[in-house]
Amino acid sequence: MRHKVWLIIAAAVLCIPVAASMAESYQSYTFDEAVEQVQKNDLSTQTRFVPKLSADVQMYQSMLPMTELEALSSMQQGYTIRNNAWNSELSAYRKVYDYLFAKQSLELTARSLAQAENELKIVETEREHGVASDLEILQAKMAVTNAKKNHESAKMGYNIAERAMQQALQLELGKDIIEIELPSFSLLEEEKYDPLSVSTYVKEKHESLSMLKFLISAYNNILQSIDDLTYPSTGAMPTDHLEQQLAAVQKQIEAIQELQKQGPLDEQTLAQLQQLQQTALQLQMQIQQIQAANAQMPRPANLSKAKSELKFYYESELHNTKIQLQQQEQALELLSYTYAEQFKSLEKQLELQEQAIEDAKELYEKNLVLLENGMIRPADLEAIRLNVIAAEHQKFQLQKDYMILRKQFELFLEGHLSGM
Repeated sequence: MRHKVWLIIAAAVLCIPVAASMAESYQSYTFDEAVEQVQKNDLSTQTRFVPKLSADVQMYQSMLPMTELEALSSMQQGYTIRNNAWNSELSAYRKVYDYLFAKQSLELTARSLAQAENELKIVETEREHGVASDLEILQAKMAVTNAKKNHESAKMGYNIAERAMQQALQLELGKDIIEIELPSFSLLEEEKYDPLSVSTYVKEKHESLSMLKFLISAYNNILQSIDDLTYPSTGAMPTDHLEQQLAAVQKQIEAIQELQKQGPLDEQTLAQLQQLQQTALQLQMQIQQIQAANAQMPRPANLSKAKSELKFYYESELHNTKIQLQQQEQALELLSYTYAEQFKSLEKQLELQEQAIEDAKELYEKNLVLLENGMIRPADLEAIRLNVIAAEHQKFQLQKDYMILRKQFELFLEGHLSGM
């Protein structure tokens, strides 16, 4: 896949560098052209309306192979369970790092307090030798007070984080001592997050695509089976056996009635005739009730109409599922490039932060010498010291962000949808 850079020109023409990489192609658009093209490429506008099947066509659905669609529900359930497990793993990773971050903050403020107290001792020594003034003593004491306040704030944050970690580990709050080793920090090899190879991999292997691919296969199988449909059973109750019974009874009635024409019937034959007439009436009523119920039942559509409607219905479902698959693949591709940019940015920030810490520490050491010689005020050194602490705090924050990003990326490759 080629890397493309789209240059959007609003009011001025942007110059294209002559030494541009041959792997890149450059396309220029006016603002309106860009908007029009983006709208044209919007997959959400390419979905079809899926009409509801008419009742007489729905009777054919039970004859189609629906087992794959029924299996999809269990697939979705399984993926939801795995995704919840990945969410839990990432959440646990964050919680432990939050605790370590609070612990690191406490250690940094403790060191800052020790340095502030050392600075006060230096100024007090200078005051004894008549070099420092009462104002400078006051400034140094204020710096110690500020350092104590910062340390107390960090201690509160650590205590809260410690209680949360004790609870997460199912330990007794405020009693069980926790000791968690800070994992070694390392950068991920650049080829591991190469967006081109990662996007190729996830578009083929990512588990979030498997259900859509499975659904596409199921719809294709259904469409292939529509041509083999036959006229379905209507589900109407038969009356043939009742009509046969009625005909037999009526035949017996007619035979007795012929005898009656020849002369009066004896009591036994007359009772038999009355019983047969009663039976015939009951059979007629049953047949009428069944026929009335059957008349209320929907009749299946003719076969050609059913096939046509079913094909359009499942072709629309198939089309929309393919659109969903394409949208998901695009989302995974974009996320692959997003991860790469995040890794690169954090790595560069860490590199710059290391340099910032070195510079800040060097500046502090040099100004500490100046303080010892009475050449600067304690307030000046305090600002530099706080800058060192802030820089180291920021470095650990960047390292924490990087390691959490690594965990997110690891789970993403396993099939998690973190970041989407």
